Amino acid sequence: MTSDISAGAEGAAPHQDRGVDAAGGRTLFSPRRLGEPRRYADPSRAVQQPGSDVMFPPIENGLDYLISVVDNLAKEDGTPVSARNLKYGVLHLQAAAEVLLKARLQREHWSLVLAKLDRNPTTRENFDAGKFASCTMEDAALRLRNVVGLHISPESIKALKELAESRNALQHFGLDDTGPAVEAKAALVLDFLIRFLDEHLLPDLNNEERERTQDDMERIRVGLTHIQAFVDRRMESVRAELASHLGRTLECPGCHQFGLLVDGGEDIKCYFCGRKKMSGDAALEYVFYVLGRWWDGEGRTPVEECPHCSSDSLVWDARALASPQDSIDLCFHCGVVADTQAVEPEGK
Repeated sequence: MTSDISAGAEGAAPHQDRGVDAAGGRTLFSPRRLGEPRRYADPSRAVQQPGSDVMFPPIENGLDYLISVVDNLAKEDGTPVSARNLKYGVLHLQAAAEVLLKARLQREHWSLVLAKLDRNPTTRENFDAGKFASCTMEDAALRLRNVVGLHISPESIKALKELAESRNALQHFGLDDTGPAVEAKAALVLDFLIRFLDEHLLPDLNNEERERTQDDMERIRVGLTHIQAFVDRRMESVRAELASHLGRTLECPGCHQFGLLVDGGEDIKCYFCGRKKMSGDAALEYVFYVLGRWWDGEGRTPVEECPHCSSDSLVWDARALASPQDSIDLCFHCGVVADTQAVEPEGK
């Protein structure tokens, strides 16, 4: 990325961001005054011209939503974004994910987009007119994996599902979460969608379609780097703060960053997103949402009685930041690692 600075008519300094492609010279970002935030939805885009027709083919529609996402969430200086920015970032990211996943399903066969096939199936005519009920985003991801045969990891499907839950909360009754948690989860989904576009949608575009989308893709990639930079900077700060406790620092069920400190305190806190839970609740959240462990009445229970404090807060096969590839049995109540050489909580 390069920048040009020149004197404005009244002494102000307009700041021109340019993204130069291989052909050498396409302007990606509109002029701005020094200190103003970058706008990814450049007014020069055809769809932003007054009186332009409402023409959003599926992939271009998804990209337009993603540009809104980075406009709401990407900050070059790393400052936190507002709750309103987060709200519309989540809503538009959900919309983008649905559009893009279902665009790939439709490319395979339009009927895969339908919520279900019944005795009175939707006709192609009604489908083209938008008169049908479509599947959920989670179902779309599962169909892409199980029917179409695309590689979509369980982690990506989980991230998409959590995004849908956040969107539903916002749409129907409101969302109560911390800003860093929302932004970290949004970064995961945005990163997945860019890879999904690169691998499964953009390669099949014709030259004209590729020409129309390449500027938007570049804007989105730049925006993602700023969102991810915020997450990385905050994670570096968390690592420094918890440097002597990495053996009891786990993945947070809320933001999915390794910032959850289990040290024998009454409350379990994530130092990345700031969420706090009572030890028993935190243990259950961890086994459900991180380990994906449910009890069907057989075998080991999700949490067990701790041999040191007798509370039902011992989580087996937890993964700590000090060595994520290894598992430990950790009590969320007293903070003891329950192994053959159990140690007392650090700092006690």
